[in-house]
Amino acid sequence: MCHKRVQSKGIDIGNVDEEFGKLYPHMGIKYDDTDIVCGAPYPPTLAKNQPSVRLPQDEGSLYTLMMVDPDAPSRKHPVARSWMHWLVVNIKGDVTNGDTISDYQPPAPPCGSGYHRYTFLAYKQNGSIDKDSIKISARAGFNVNKFHEKNQLSDIIGFNYFKTQHE
Repeated sequence: MCHKRVQSKGIDIGNVDEEFGKLYPHMGIKYDDTDIVCGAPYPPTLAKNQPSVRLPQDEGSLYTLMMVDPDAPSRKHPVARSWMHWLVVNIKGDVTNGDTISDYQPPAPPCGSGYHRYTFLAYKQNGSIDKDSIKISARAGFNVNKFHEKNQLSDIIGFNYFKTQHE
């Protein structure tokens, strides 16, 4: 289970595990009727549709949510770390009220690549982000820390992840 603790700026996305989850506030992720337990394994078919997300929020603030796979194409050879599966900025209230930069892409771990960690990160914004200024040229190799720094985001305010592998 993920627990709350003080976080620091910049993360090593390749070290996501249950202990990593203790550093950051838990964020509720739900696929259909299934609440995601931090670090638990699930079949990829569970995550075929965009989940609902419960962000810890302050009234009037804006948030960024991202879902990345630090194990692309495999945990042994993550040359495409971190694969961008979803990116939404300027969230106020519900995620559906934000500006989607990268549409939700369900997990699709390659055959024989083992478990992948699908990681959700939420940040409080310091103000509105101009969505047209964000240029994501490819889903592969998305740099979480550079995006965080360029957009002057807060430390992580919500975290969760699950594992899945090819079926």
